[in-house]
Amino acid sequence: MHPTKLLVVSQVHIFSILALFPAFIHAPRFLRAFDFSEEVAAQTPTILSFILFQMILMPIEAVIGMAMNAISRRFEFEADQFACELQHKLNSEEMKDMGDRLGTALITLHVKNLSTVWVDWLYSAYHHSHPTLTERLKALEAFQATAKKTS
Repeated sequence: MHPTKLLVVSQVHIFSILALFPAFIHAPRFLRAFDFSEEVAAQTPTILSFILFQMILMPIEAVIGMAMNAISRRFEFEADQFACELQHKLNSEEMKDMGDRLGTALITLHVKNLSTVWVDWLYSAYHHSHPTLTERLKALEAFQATAKKTS
């Protein structure tokens, strides 16, 4: 269900950008605000409007990108929690150490990919769509502790 939700959010995002752009194509006041002459503003080159639109959109896109990463990271935590609760949902003994197996798999992936373990939280929030290894392992421990208390 998470990929579907992310797809819908991405489609709404792209649609809103495409819906906003026509307002900038033929906007003489917009070009005049950037100190273009009356002649250029009267017959706006589309490429010029597009470049200025991108320049205005970049700071907004940075914030939207962080929000999209936050959503993706939340979905990853939910998936990890689901893996920890799988034994109780299926009533299966062979699924009892699923959280430990997930933690081991994550560590193996990080070692094989030569990923860094210590990342600044703000850098990670801006650049990474998945939680860091330490964040995921701490969350797995918390999920397992919660699962043991409820059982």
